[in-house]
Amino acid sequence: MLDTLQILFWSLTYILIIIASFKNYSIRTISIPVIACAFNFSWELVALWNSQGFWGHILWAGLDIFIVLFAVRYMSKKRDKIILLFSLLVGYIILFFVFQLTNGMLISVFVIDVIMAIAYVLEFNKMTPTLKIPIAITKLFGDLFAGLYYGISRPLIGVFAIIVLIFNFIYLVLSLKEWYMIGNET
Repeated sequence: MLDTLQILFWSLTYILIIIASFKNYSIRTISIPVIACAFNFSWELVALWNSQGFWGHILWAGLDIFIVLFAVRYMSKKRDKIILLFSLLVGYIILFFVFQLTNGMLISVFVIDVIMAIAYVLEFNKMTPTLKIPIAITKLFGDLFAGLYYGISRPLIGVFAIIVLIFNFIYLVLSLKEWYMIGNET
């Protein structure tokens, strides 16, 4: 049940990121840090390959394609696009080998979650405010359910899950503070 909930909430997160990207077409801003976009898509491709078609990985890889396309489209510098695509390729190659290790798939996804959660906080001001709070909430719950499902019996994963939740909570608080400040600018 917890695994299904984390799939549901992360799927909602991806959908919200895509909707925010559509809404921000004129200002060309995405709602995911570029490093998170690259690592996440690389992980999904390797996971899809290794799972031999698990529905959650099919869904996420499909949604990630749209997120990556928006990221590439909204980048103004050719150099940034090359860096993103190079990061995707290198990430894929590294993760392909990491997945072969015992618990490599599980450990790598939580390491990427830590990187992603930290990147969201560090790049907070670079991202659009469009749907920032719903994204923060769905991301937080997706990671909470994943942490509960995988982290209870695995101490290292539990530590990663706690770090992710702390940074997700910080991101949510920053999002709420930004929303409050925008609403009280008058």
